[in-house]
Amino acid sequence: SNSFQSVQNLETDIYQYVVQGKAKALSSKKDEKEQLEKDVEEARKEKEQKEADLKKMSGSTDEVEGKMRTLNDVLESITIKTKIEKIGGKIKELDAKLLNVPPEDEVRQTLRSYQGRKDKLTEEIHKAKGKMSSLSSIVKEYEKELGAAQFQNIEERHKMAQVKLVATKSSNLDLQRYYTALDKALMKFHEMKMEEINKIIRDYWQATYKGKDIETIEIKADVDTSATKRSHNYRLVMKHRTEAQLDMRGRCSAGQKVLAALVVRLALAESFCHNCGVLALDEPTSNLDHANIAGFTDALSRIVKERAKSGFQLIVISHDDDFIEKLAKDTEVEVYWRVSKDANAKSGIDCHKVTYLG
Repeated sequence: SNSFQSVQNLETDIYQYVVQGKAKALSSKKDEKEQLEKDVEEARKEKEQKEADLKKMSGSTDEVEGKMRTLNDVLESITIKTKIEKIGGKIKELDAKLLNVPPEDEVRQTLRSYQGRKDKLTEEIHKAKGKMSSLSSIVKEYEKELGAAQFQNIEERHKMAQVKLVATKSSNLDLQRYYTALDKALMKFHEMKMEEINKIIRDYWQATYKGKDIETIEIKADVDTSATKRSHNYRLVMKHRTEAQLDMRGRCSAGQKVLAALVVRLALAESFCHNCGVLALDEPTSNLDHANIAGFTDALSRIVKERAKSGFQLIVISHDDDFIEKLAKDTEVEVYWRVSKDANAKSGIDCHKVTYLG
């Protein structure tokens, strides 16, 4: 804004200098100076002539009057000379000013440049005023809307909303920390449980499986990180005596599959069902050879003996009389229950002594 005002002042000075004809006045003053200098020279010569005449006219009244006139002329010439000096000083000042004034073309070009800037600024001012007018209308509309019932006590309600937002963010952070801690605890628990289950599986397998090719089996838990939630893919692997761990799927016989399933179920029951007093097995010896049946029977007997004091009850459903007889003898059970049909095809259940099997 200061630069713009300076340009306007300069423009005004230049305009007044050109319009008021000061350049012509300066030229006129120079001519007057030259004329005055000529007049002074003539007055000097006239003075000298008058002085000569005064010498001739000394002693007479006419001479005195002539001298008086001469003195008056001298005084007038001195006054004129003083005026000439003052005019000369003014001329010098004007000359100095003229030296600082740029050429007319440059002044006109500068004037056009500043005029363009002035027009541009004026246009921007008009645009700003229009925008301010539009914004003022919008502000009035918003003020009118703020006066509606839905915006009553809006500041207090906004403050309460901010408090709720901060509290919610803080709660979310706490929940995130709790979730992280719980997730770590669950992962640790899962890891511990898997170790415990695999230890039980290893003990049962080595006690029941009589083959020489599979040393032990265990459950592998692979973490699936592709899903949005953590999940585990469980697979049963076997440790071969001469090879590394291999998946059992597609690499073992039907009997090995059945025995592995029974061992895993027993291990899961042993690990997770400490307060569960009942274990039911339906046809557990199907597809097992005699050696593995004997080992499986020993494992069941050991479970029953270890939990006998806690009221543990084992329910076995089987058509294998030899298995039932051996299991009953090992666990010191005297009777068993047999389901059969009579001549009318009606099912019934009867209690028999174990010696009946023999």
